[in-house]
Amino acid sequence: MPHRDATGYPTVARAVAAARRLARLRPERCRLREVGRSRAGRPLVVLSVDEGERAVLVVGGPHPNEPVGVASALRLAERVLELPPRPGVAWHVLLCLDPDGAALNEGWLGGPLTAARHYEHFFRPSFDEQPELLPPPDGGRPPLPESLALTGLIDELRPVLQCSLHGVDFGGAFVQLTRPAAGLPERFARSVARGGIPLDVDSYDAVGWDRPAPGAYVMPAPGAGSLVLPDRPELSTWSHAARTAG
Repeated sequence: MPHRDATGYPTVARAVAAARRLARLRPERCRLREVGRSRAGRPLVVLSVDEGERAVLVVGGPHPNEPVGVASALRLAERVLELPPRPGVAWHVLLCLDPDGAALNEGWLGGPLTAARHYEHFFRPSFDEQPELLPPPDGGRPPLPESLALTGLIDELRPVLQCSLHGVDFGGAFVQLTRPAAGLPERFARSVARGGIPLDVDSYDAVGWDRPAPGAYVMPAPGAGSLVLPDRPELSTWSHAARTAG
């Protein structure tokens, strides 16, 4: 079941409908549930495949103008279902972290996929309205409801691995890590090579980060910050899973 083709990307409604079909077709392995609501009251939906103490959490659509994350999250769930269950391993796919922002991008998702149509219907929230980023503890601003839903899910699942699926408008593929992971950069490089995709060896999103291998970047230590972006990496929800060694 392809979720992205020459005509466009799935909306959040289509993604949820596809997840419902999977849960209906494979009830012995799939469960669907709502884990929170967005600022505008849209549901945050998680598709879980299999059960086990070793949880993998996949977050689709953290940036609403990067809909390939939603499509990839669905495809990953399907791929897991194509394989036999791994004993003790459960996959949990949060289909879209920012459904409100995704709704504002729907004008270009269905195509035609041209630059003009993309930018005529483009929306990307400011840094303090992005659910993956938590407010500084001394800032006086409460976390967004989407952020609380995600951190609550992390606290519940205690994932050994959390993957946040983003997309870029140009350049190659790269992976950002919260800490070094032996063997992952090499496997990532082989994967993108099979897809005929170049590695991004100088990503703007990771200026000043350590680079254990081409196309792989490690988040700076708390307090180090970024040389370019106005965020604090340690406040990212990526770091929340580190509380339980994720």
